[in-house]
Amino acid sequence: MQISKTLSWLESERLLESTRVGNLRRVVLLADDGSGRAYRHPAAEPAEFRVGYLKLSHDYWLEQWHRSLDLPATAVLLIALSLPDEFRLPQHHGAEWYGISRDTVRRGLHTLQRMGLLSYRKIGKVAPLAPSGMTVDRVYSLTGPLKVK
Repeated sequence: MQISKTLSWLESERLLESTRVGNLRRVVLLADDGSGRAYRHPAAEPAEFRVGYLKLSHDYWLEQWHRSLDLPATAVLLIALSLPDEFRLPQHHGAEWYGISRDTVRRGLHTLQRMGLLSYRKIGKVAPLAPSGMTVDRVYSLTGPLKVK
């Protein structure tokens, strides 16, 4: 009964269409914006319309990473998957850029590194106001089975 109510609600929101086929119900997905248009996989859309779309490796589920990674590591993994292959993730920008605390970014980065899923290299850059005249940035890269190409 609950499944039927849920399907009816999704249909009223124009997120799917359903028809009876004998004792079964045929369900067709519609666009997730509620427009009633046919659903198209994000990869089939032009690049400019794929904003906010990322791929998560099947290994995430098959190798039980959803059980092994804590919430900070999962949050940072999802952020990393939305960024280029090499990326900077300053901990102090976590709240402003992603809505998570500096400490959550720090713990997530640390866990992913410890589990062999993230590596980094240091890049020095000139910073005239720093005591030594230089600062060091970390440029991160996903490694291992969760890196999606």
